[in-house]
Amino acid sequence: MHLLDVVLQQIASDEAAVLNLPHVLNSLLPLLSSAFSTPSPAHKLWIARINSLLERPKHPGARWAGLCLAHRTALLSRDLLLTSADNWIVVALPTLSRDEPLPTLNAAIHLLATVYTSILDMPEFHRKVVIPGAQKFSIALLNLAEKPESPPKLQALCMHTITLLVHHHPTLHKGIQSKLQNLTLSHLSGSYPSTSDDTLVQSAADLHAVLHLADGKVNGGRAWRTSTNCAIASAFSALSEITSTLSKPHHVDAGAFSFPPFPTDNFYMSVTIALDRLRSMVTLLISLLKCTTPRSVVVPLGSLANLALKVLGVDSTLPGNESNGFVDPGRRILESSVVPALWKIGCDFVTTLSECTQRSFTPYVSQLASLIVHRIDQPLVSEIRLPFIEALASILTNSHPFPIVNNFLSTRLVKALLLPLSNLLTEGVPANTAAPNGNVDDHRSAKAKKKAKMYEGDEVFRTTKEVLLKSGAEGEEVLAALHVLPLLLASPYTSPAMASVASRLLLSLLLHLPQFPPSYVSSDPSLRDQLFSKTIWACEVTILHDASNPWLRRGLGLVAQIIGGQTHGDKCGAEDVQAMRTLSLLIHPHLPPNMKTINLALEGIPLYRAEGKDEREAREALRLVSLEDPSSPPHQAPNASINSPPTDPAQAIPMGGVVYSHPEPAPIAQQAPPAQVSPSPVASVAPSQTPHLQNPVTPGVPSWAASTPLSAPSKPSQLSFISTDSSSHRGPTPSVIESSHVPTGSSSAFPSATAVAAASHLAMSESSTASNNTAFIPLGNDDSDDDDDDAPIPEIDMRSGSEDELDE
Repeated sequence: MHLLDVVLQQIASDEAAVLNLPHVLNSLLPLLSSAFSTPSPAHKLWIARINSLLERPKHPGARWAGLCLAHRTALLSRDLLLTSADNWIVVALPTLSRDEPLPTLNAAIHLLATVYTSILDMPEFHRKVVIPGAQKFSIALLNLAEKPESPPKLQALCMHTITLLVHHHPTLHKGIQSKLQNLTLSHLSGSYPSTSDDTLVQSAADLHAVLHLADGKVNGGRAWRTSTNCAIASAFSALSEITSTLSKPHHVDAGAFSFPPFPTDNFYMSVTIALDRLRSMVTLLISLLKCTTPRSVVVPLGSLANLALKVLGVDSTLPGNESNGFVDPGRRILESSVVPALWKIGCDFVTTLSECTQRSFTPYVSQLASLIVHRIDQPLVSEIRLPFIEALASILTNSHPFPIVNNFLSTRLVKALLLPLSNLLTEGVPANTAAPNGNVDDHRSAKAKKKAKMYEGDEVFRTTKEVLLKSGAEGEEVLAALHVLPLLLASPYTSPAMASVASRLLLSLLLHLPQFPPSYVSSDPSLRDQLFSKTIWACEVTILHDASNPWLRRGLGLVAQIIGGQTHGDKCGAEDVQAMRTLSLLIHPHLPPNMKTINLALEGIPLYRAEGKDEREAREALRLVSLEDPSSPPHQAPNASINSPPTDPAQAIPMGGVVYSHPEPAPIAQQAPPAQVSPSPVASVAPSQTPHLQNPVTPGVPSWAASTPLSAPSKPSQLSFISTDSSSHRGPTPSVIESSHVPTGSSSAFPSATAVAAASHLAMSESSTASNNTAFIPLGNDDSDDDDDDAPIPEIDMRSGSEDELDE
């Protein structure tokens, strides 16, 4: 028995065909694709059964079942489509002009669209079947879309199908081009009181964007430019109506679409229609930029960029337009309320514009970046800031490398992106995860404590849980910031101080996020892992682009170890292959180091680095607290057992002075005094908390950067950790990042010559069997028995000559 005979038994009667149709389409026919490839007598029975359902239905849904089976047969068998297309068109085309149920109309449209667009390489079929019926099909769809009683989904399907037909057969639609244009403009002019359906607007914009193909190769480019100019003029007209009290009126060029004028007696109606029209015009411009043209066209990039700047530049806090001497307060309030919607429209337009124009958009990047950083700096909610960050990512990705050549602007962008990231480093504990006695903050007043006792036990009735990222938009904002930050750190126009703070913050996140349970970061349990993976990617990209970064260079062992621990055993996916390639580039660079970037001073030795004045000011501007900063208030470790020095040197992970705290920090009253450990930048982590960070030894990584901490003979300093000082700062909770590990008791920011020499010899002895990519600079003859810490630093002889000349 043939396989099609088994399926025929499922549709033997009309009632069985309607009842079993979902099972036949979804389960049986996908398995029978091979049954239609070879000729078989069962094919005739199959086609006869489909024609019976279409021509002589005995059930109200039998014709619908026949149309669905014919559509699936046309997709699976080209030969059956060639032999049965005429019979199916005779039945399906008149269905569009009758009052049929919506499922039947949808099935007929899908079948006819497949017939007229599937076979394009057979001139005989095109001459006999396509040419006589394609225009009739388009006219039927046009009449169906113009009916007011047609549902929006059916109208959108009709316009989408016409778009497909115009794209494949443009010359056949020359006669109905004006009717199609009127149909699309009727859906793009805006509506009141409800806004236009997004699907309907998108379908109308896509159809209008391909109408220029009907003018042929010669006039097609001119028609596309005309449509683009009309859409820009209509967008400026709508923007002027929306911002009549917020800014000066915009100059509108002639040539806009012939839309109905805005009502003058009702400003609420006019602003609503104008906002909907502006959104539709931007959608049309996006479709025009994405469509294909028969020949090359000149894109009015200046006008498009000017429109984007005008939309993003709308601000309700600036003085409004008072040229006529009176401003309606109600209209101004209404226009101010739609400003966030204007920003969202502008960001979507900038994203598409940069993707379509690529490097030609570079001259306008600086102006847009200035507007974007101004919006990100404002105290706005994450839902408003997120589109700006996504637009910035698209601009930096698609334009020339390092398009922002302004040092101040690039540094300001990095600072604005670090603010949402610093919220993840707070030590604040949710109220429902605090101690049972409710003593979350011992610095509260006595009155507040007394009032809190009256409500003890209320946490039992709480149904929600406080998290760091309270909404999905906040998590998306942090992910977008992590995506944009490496693009800015790779730029040479970012200030070294801000780049250093950003690198320290990335390493802090790399160490901090694994200590938090997923439920503490966000209500989405997968967001914590997404943030951690994005942070690893940001560190990889930053290290590969800027190998001279001292903080990320010291964290190379940590980053390489985490990348090497991301593989999943014997299973090797695409992510694992990419991780191994990145690890190979980090450990074995294919290019020699850039000698110009090597710092020949004592600070270039990878022991620890002092925090400069500019870097400290940048950190304090971001409300990030370093625990070993003398100007910062004293902090104590949240858990003495967690921050105690490890007994096994293999568990010590060098982090460049970055240490993260317990996933559930104890209240301040329960904090133990800090433990005294070596001044080397080492963090001790409980093996049970971070299983993937237990063994920091990585092949190809020097021992001083992977496992054993350096023990320089200098005075011990306190172990730093990430915490929050909520008592000495106002505004947002300051976050604590890694300290600079400056030895205490020394007036100089650098270690003594004796300490550096001893540490240098120890590091050289430990890394003798490791990679030789790092060259330690000799510090001259230094007496190891000299205990004078104030001895002058020996000069480094960098002359090139023979050993005899140097000895002399």
